Amino acid sequence: MCDCRDVGVVSIKTGLGGAAGNKGAIAIRFLLHNTTMCFVCSHFAAGQNNVKERNSDFHEIAQKITFPMVCIDLVPLPFIVETCWTNRDVSV
Repeated sequence: MCDCRDVGVVSIKTGLGGAAGNKGAIAIRFLLHNTTMCFVCSHFAAGQNNVKERNSDFHEIAQKITFPMVCIDLVPLPFIVETCWTNRDVSV
């Protein structure tokens, strides 16, 4: 049995000034035993000409990551991630 609890998931859109989800990040935070874990997966603009945009998007994502406390410990992880990414309600 996995001792994983206090799961939180958030998505941050940075594409087209935050209006589109083509660029941005998704993050998951949880407590595993007594250790807090946080993973962030991001998608930034490509190309050597977009370094400033990537850095700006990184800082925006880092500032906006906040995890709502939602009781979703018993929901399968793939459902949580897919639900967050499509901005559907995760309450169960």
